[in-house]
Amino acid sequence: MPKIDELRLVAKNSQAAVIGISETWLDPSVNDSEISIEGYNIYRKDRSRTGGGVCVYIRCDLSFNQRPELGRDSLEVVWIDLILPKTKPILIGVGYRPPQQGSFYESLEDVLMDSENLSERELYFLGDCNVNLAGISNKGSSIRKQLELWCNTFDLFQIISKATRVASNSSTLIDHIYVSQREKIADSGVLDIGFSDHAIVYCTRKVVKGL
Repeated sequence: MPKIDELRLVAKNSQAAVIGISETWLDPSVNDSEISIEGYNIYRKDRSRTGGGVCVYIRCDLSFNQRPELGRDSLEVVWIDLILPKTKPILIGVGYRPPQQGSFYESLEDVLMDSENLSERELYFLGDCNVNLAGISNKGSSIRKQLELWCNTFDLFQIISKATRVASNSSTLIDHIYVSQREKIADSGVLDIGFSDHAIVYCTRKVVKGL
């Protein structure tokens, strides 16, 4: 995975609970040990060394369950349940939507329909969605309408508001974080630390006293 050393440094400095990566560019020939981050477990779904792929790193002091039954061959998404004390499992998805995949959100809807008691649980979905939410470039497009319908169906909120990919002649917001319970978010934003053409998007969950 390109830039793994820089990613290790980000993990060490931030001590983030969960780190999601889109476009890992991995295939099964790459062992977990080659892309390991000290203090983190890894769960991944590969495509090839020429593009795509996703993975999630979970800090080793946190309990989690993989959710492979929510996986679909047509989707580059991994799902986990994060297990925190005195809290229902938190469902987290990390995904990548290739630019030409028009059925992405329809497939995601099918996945979430299969998830038990979803309305009672926290849900986070993050990744490179290749849908620009800045400006009016794709308002009214088919994929934008699918995205809006998906959010409305599951009462999801997109909490990133600044551009996440800035080039010499363009500025787009294509890396998103969707949450089901916005009131539990303490902070969110964009970090441009310069090791990728995509900025890092992040959110921080409120700490509940007694946990």
